Amino acid sequence: MAITLCGVFILVAASIHACDGVLRFASYYQDHMVLQKSPERAVIWGYGPEGAQVKFTLSGQHQQKISQATVTNVLTPEDAITRYKRVLEAVNKGNNKTAAYRAVGVDRKTIADTAGIAELHAVNPGIFQDIRGTLKKGETLLRFSEMCKSAIKDHNLEGKVQDLKTNGGLLSINPKGK
Repeated sequence: MAITLCGVFILVAASIHACDGVLRFASYYQDHMVLQKSPERAVIWGYGPEGAQVKFTLSGQHQQKISQATVTNVLTPEDAITRYKRVLEAVNKGNNKTAAYRAVGVDRKTIADTAGIAELHAVNPGIFQDIRGTLKKGETLLRFSEMCKSAIKDHNLEGKVQDLKTNGGLLSINPKGK
């Protein structure tokens, strides 16, 4: 059974950031797209003005579901750390990672791509702050995460990261397909 995605948007807030005030889905969502039955729950994400209220209408063969969401922009490394910690907290409360991502409203790839930020902050806040001080306006969180991952390797902090992952202090995120 397929579920047809019909996006109906209600914009309430006028807070404008890097998205130019336009709400848009991530690039892989398209008009008239069909989502397959499994997984039963998919994280649908995109970009929009912070605080905007979004109404999604999902309709299928037997039922129609409407869900409200609020746009939250993650613009700084600290925002990425907060989001990561929310997923970690959900996992530590007994949720599997898929349920934790869903509860926080983020997809696995986003957390995996920016995990280096939270990992460096957890094992060496001083080095994190040094690198944070070099972040230039307009630089992406993905690029900053790569810098953090490099610092973890350069300072031989992989063991500390692994220890925290083993003890539940960090998420254990394996590369896709492994």
